[in-house]
Amino acid sequence: MTLLFFSDIAWEHLYQRPQHLASRLAERGTLLWIEPATLGTPRRWQPEQKAKDLFLLTLPQFPHNARSRPIRLASRLLSSIPPLRWCLTQVQSMLLKRACRSIGIDPGSSPAFVENFQFAPLIARITPAGVVFDYIDDAFGFVDIPAYVREDWRRMIRLADRITVTAGVLQRQIAQETSTPIEIVENGVDTASYATTAPRPADLPNDGKPVVIYVGTISHWFDLRLVDRLLQSLPDVHVVLVGPVHPDCAARLNESRKFTNLHELGARAHADIPAYLAAANVGIIPFLRNRLTEAVNPVKLYEYTAAGIPVVSTAFSDDLEKLRHIAFIAHTPEEFLAQVRTALARGADVPDAAQLREFARANDWQTRADAMAGLIDAAMKTRRTR
Repeated sequence: MTLLFFSDIAWEHLYQRPQHLASRLAERGTLLWIEPATLGTPRRWQPEQKAKDLFLLTLPQFPHNARSRPIRLASRLLSSIPPLRWCLTQVQSMLLKRACRSIGIDPGSSPAFVENFQFAPLIARITPAGVVFDYIDDAFGFVDIPAYVREDWRRMIRLADRITVTAGVLQRQIAQETSTPIEIVENGVDTASYATTAPRPADLPNDGKPVVIYVGTISHWFDLRLVDRLLQSLPDVHVVLVGPVHPDCAARLNESRKFTNLHELGARAHADIPAYLAAANVGIIPFLRNRLTEAVNPVKLYEYTAAGIPVVSTAFSDDLEKLRHIAFIAHTPEEFLAQVRTALARGADVPDAAQLREFARANDWQTRADAMAGLIDAAMKTRRTR
């Protein structure tokens, strides 16, 4: 089977749900990963072979979610001109059809797995053999986007034969627009990558003091005030941040660097993350609660559990309440600090490593990919009977 996989991030972005699913779905047949052109990442106007049956293709798209505010403003201005949007779809269609010919894919006979609904006009043009829309974040919680993009979102919902979401709030959001069944398929973890012992990373402090770690992007949803309180309250604990910093947060993070127990390491390769987590004592998720985070099913929670370390999170989403058996969920800053102390002490009420790893195994990415493969097959059957 062949598959068109429309991603909303570049392959070189933080390795997360899209890459995990695509790499596993490619085991069923040829998969063409289609990503938007993004600053700082390679442009692949011709398909590039990434693995045996996995090819990468870049298509131009208006960058409404760009990290640079001037670029976002320019994108909004240019995309407000309907003829430019029509031309963009024409160019996308030409590049996609050319890529499909070069690797022997018939786009009209292939199903589409879609995480980037801004490709809706293109998908309507190529009429795939079935469409699964995987809606993984509240699209309207990142930035203010043009009205036509909201219409693309609605169009994508209408085009979909099957719809999946990662959280209950997203399921309720989509349900207002369609009667198509919506299934929750949460995030997961590659448990095999946590099964071997790796050397302690050289850039981690190694003086015998406990390590509290955060892995992920530091952006406007990250509660830096709470982390400052953690740094001040636990001066004998190393707080390690592993991940890229959004430009909008860089200045504010400078204020936190006055604490000598803060270690900001920047982005690290996905393959190196298990080694960092293996050397940590507690994993934290200090998110603010807002429209975006209320719909987040954090990959890092599954990664922390795969490493067998206790998880302490703010109550940024109601969906977290069902995870109280494997994570501490704090509703106040004081509760968050107290729970970090409890997790560090590893008392009787802290889930042990075996329990945490068992939870991770039950949520392996292969299980998620198998579920998606079944939904793709179902989408094709639905399309054939229309």
